[in-house]
Amino acid sequence: MTSLRRRCIRQVPNTLTVGRFVLVPVAAGFIWTGDLRAAFWVFVAAGITDALDGWLARVLDARTALGATLDPLADKALLVATFFTLALTGAIPLWLLGLVALRDALILAGFAWLRLRAGRPIRVTPNILGKANTLAQILLCAVVIGASAFTLDLSAVIAVLTPVVAATTIISGIAYLRMWLRRGWDGQQAHDRIERNRRNNQQRDDR
Repeated sequence: MTSLRRRCIRQVPNTLTVGRFVLVPVAAGFIWTGDLRAAFWVFVAAGITDALDGWLARVLDARTALGATLDPLADKALLVATFFTLALTGAIPLWLLGLVALRDALILAGFAWLRLRAGRPIRVTPNILGKANTLAQILLCAVVIGASAFTLDLSAVIAVLTPVVAATTIISGIAYLRMWLRRGWDGQQAHDRIERNRRNNQQRDDR
């Protein structure tokens, strides 16, 4: 296999991820105009590409730093746009949108704070609570869109999923906040140790 062909193959998962970014305004537009059946299939297509790009990255040994960055961003962009548009059209409560938006804002603020304190890029691995919240949000969006698109009475399911999303949003937000504070404290402790060692070494040199 030529190096050019291999490079092209390695970009297939990333191309699918970029395609998911393209689907974000498409899904939001269909929801806003009331074409929920089309929005549902776009949402399903996005889910398929999400699973497919990860599988291809493993099978083709095509994992890249760019893909690792773009994949969660594409997922988040689609979910935020869908959630936001559903809330504005009255399909889900505005208070739930506010709760989710507050959590995401706190996570971004904590990440930025740690990044500034560290002075270098930091890696954050989603915890199980965050993944549970994301799954609950996806299920709620899919059920709400599907119920309206295919005239299904899923009000009982929505009534269950709504508090589940709210609860996992609050719990995962608290978990991330604790993680930011712990990592910030550990970073401060490490910085203080380095400073003490530097001062001790300087004092020994002065002697």
